[in-house]
Amino acid sequence: MTIKKIYLILIIIILSSQHSNSKTLSFDSEELINLKSKGEFLNSDEGYLLLSIDAFDFIGKFEIKSVGFAKNIEFKDTPSGKHFALIKLKAGEYYWDQFKYYFPNGSMKFNYKKDEYKFKVEPGMINYPGTWYTYLNFASMTQASHSFISVNSLSQELTQLKQKYAYLYSKYPVKYQGEYNDYYPSYLKHLYTKVPSYEFSQNNMSYIPGNEVSNNSKYIYFDAKDGTKEFDQKYPNIKNYITDKSQPFGNFNPNGKYLIFSTLENGITRIEVLDYITMNSFVVFQQLFADTAYINELIWIDNDSIFYQFKNKGANLTGIIHLKFDKDKNVIGVEKIPIYMNGYLVDALSDEENFIYYATSVFISGSKNALYKIDTTSKKTINKTVKKPITNKRYLKNSIYWLTDNSNTIRFVITMDIKKIKKDIVLDYWFLDKNGDWLKIKSYNSSKFEDVEIPLAISKDETFFYVLTNSYTDKKAVHKYSTKDFTQLGIFYQNKSYDIESIKINPITNDVIGVSYIENGYYKYEFFESRDSLKELKAKYPNNHKFYEIYYNSPTQNILVFEINEKSKGIWGIYNTKTNKYEHILDTNPTYTNLEKGDLHFINIKVQDGTPIEGYLVTPKGIHNKKSPLIVIPHGGPIGIIDIVYTNEVQHFFASHGYSSLKVNYRGSGGYGKKFEQLGYQQWGEEIESDINQVVTGILEKYNIDGGKICAMGSSYGGYSSIMLSILFPDRYKCAVSLAGVTDIPLMFTSSDFKDSEIILEKMKNIAGNPEVNMNELIQKSPVYLIDKIKRPILLFHGIHDKRVVLEHSFRLKDVMDIMNLESELVILKNEGHSMNHIESEVIYLGKSLDFFNKQLSD
Repeated sequence: MTIKKIYLILIIIILSSQHSNSKTLSFDSEELINLKSKGEFLNSDEGYLLLSIDAFDFIGKFEIKSVGFAKNIEFKDTPSGKHFALIKLKAGEYYWDQFKYYFPNGSMKFNYKKDEYKFKVEPGMINYPGTWYTYLNFASMTQASHSFISVNSLSQELTQLKQKYAYLYSKYPVKYQGEYNDYYPSYLKHLYTKVPSYEFSQNNMSYIPGNEVSNNSKYIYFDAKDGTKEFDQKYPNIKNYITDKSQPFGNFNPNGKYLIFSTLENGITRIEVLDYITMNSFVVFQQLFADTAYINELIWIDNDSIFYQFKNKGANLTGIIHLKFDKDKNVIGVEKIPIYMNGYLVDALSDEENFIYYATSVFISGSKNALYKIDTTSKKTINKTVKKPITNKRYLKNSIYWLTDNSNTIRFVITMDIKKIKKDIVLDYWFLDKNGDWLKIKSYNSSKFEDVEIPLAISKDETFFYVLTNSYTDKKAVHKYSTKDFTQLGIFYQNKSYDIESIKINPITNDVIGVSYIENGYYKYEFFESRDSLKELKAKYPNNHKFYEIYYNSPTQNILVFEINEKSKGIWGIYNTKTNKYEHILDTNPTYTNLEKGDLHFINIKVQDGTPIEGYLVTPKGIHNKKSPLIVIPHGGPIGIIDIVYTNEVQHFFASHGYSSLKVNYRGSGGYGKKFEQLGYQQWGEEIESDINQVVTGILEKYNIDGGKICAMGSSYGGYSSIMLSILFPDRYKCAVSLAGVTDIPLMFTSSDFKDSEIILEKMKNIAGNPEVNMNELIQKSPVYLIDKIKRPILLFHGIHDKRVVLEHSFRLKDVMDIMNLESELVILKNEGHSMNHIESEVIYLGKSLDFFNKQLSD
């Protein structure tokens, strides 16, 4: 035997010995995978692993290793899609070791350490560590990162388990091997004992692969591309009510001659420039965008140039518009130059012709944090300057936020080390003093991000920042913070009743000139000057007309005014303080203005414990003797969110079909101060729903509403609240509609996009309750586990790609309601996540809901 042959045999022996502790397996064999003793029942040191993986790419090989005591598990040639296996193996700890992907031009391998993705297999039971989602994020043809997460989708997996291995399911308990125990599998078995006649069949199957949706008779599937013909015909104006892209941008250019506006009509977005002297307008931009697109920024960068940015699902359309004039200075044309770099405007530099500060962020572009001073004169100058980030100072390298002073010089930055993003994040605050030195004036640790205060502007004398915070006051107020060491110097401006929402800055001088807050459902602006420049104008109109000063041009004494009334989404006008003359220029959405509207009523009621609660009731017009049915619409959140009058399109849609509707800013809502928000902490299914119900009681006493015809509808927490209202007060609420609603509160802590963020997780424990100490209370406030108290029909909607409140929530409630033979329906939106991006999905949601209410509340 030659040395070469001996060497080859030795290599084969070594390689085989290296893999002798692994067994290569494959999915979808429809057979039990046995890696331990013979037979299907467990010995005392054995457990079952319910392994579920949802692969978005073909996996050449992946391996799970035991922590030093048993055979490793290796799968080869796993196609994309959802895969399920039940594996009998020795109890102990296991971890994901590696993934390998093969391509025509090579392969990629991703290795993990023992502690990164570890899970338990306990003896005597079926162990489920979650459904593992795996996919590649390609940066180029040869480079990619590997995303790998575990999601608790137990209802789907129990269906598979019960169908394939019913005898094992009945014999052994199922345990979710996550940070918190999942009560659902034992609860489901309890329901089966109560209803032994309930039969599982393929038609009941709740299993949905990640990449393809299997249609079955249990659910309704909606794809946005299929259109909404049925509801377009039944409710002809439905899209006009919910297509609200009025995009109320408007401003004078620096010399006060031209106004710029965006409008929407018949689905077309326009940007127009109006010559205020001649009142001639010129369309500088016109395009039919997708329903998901909107204007994010529209601002003058000098007297004849405009910066614009449209957003659509994370992508930006950004560019510059240069106006062209004739000899008489009339606008006769435009030159549009795109900026092919995903970023955002830092400062328009209105006193520097054709220059802007523009930034990119690792969070937006995925590349780097960088600041650019872009010359917008031409396509050539833009392409040249976007290649040259300002990198001559080290503080700019990792900057994520910038502030300029009154002379448009960058004086303040916040830096963050991106390398530490998965560990400890530290924000450093830097200020450029009068000597030209950059001083570090503050550092924030990631554990205290809730307390981070962000400067919004720098004072004229450069001694303090304007900061909007409630760290020292109950209500959010404008505070002064030192530019030397970022210490709080006192309150600059506050409102005793409401949180300040924003500060108003003069775009030309960078001076802080006022603030805004929400009062009685409307934004209210207060300016620091003693004059109320619109006082005489307001006196001419009733209270349901709200006027906002957008910009004051002192040379002409003209004020650009934005008007909101009960019929429109906004009307632009010019008010001259000298002549007291007011001229309408244009309606931002004339289609919406002409739709039928209801009557708006502001509600303010003190509930039993003395807490004042506000709300907005819209009643149908023309109904005097006949009582109308009522739809109660709780908002999401629940903490820190506020309903305002400006977003009541759905209420007017219902009014046009004879329904009253009510929105309530219950305890925990934003805008009313820190103490009011804290009143809503851990009040899911308790005081929050009590607030809503007491407001309903109040309006029944005052308005012409049929107390026997009430339903509730909402999304996210609003969906949860709507279901809970029908459970807590079944004699009042005849049905509930939930879009992406929470049905199992503990599931939020094991299956959502915040479960791996310690900061957000701790915040959720404060808001909803801590599963480590309050698990029983959370279960008792979850609709899934209150099936004995559900007496009313429930209509569920859920986006299949929802990562915040995963589809599992609606699956669970639908399953238990089916078992108990309760009326329910689940519509799965194929194209949506937690928020809807397609108007077709909104039409289905609103149209089917109205059909549902017509059925449940009919005479």
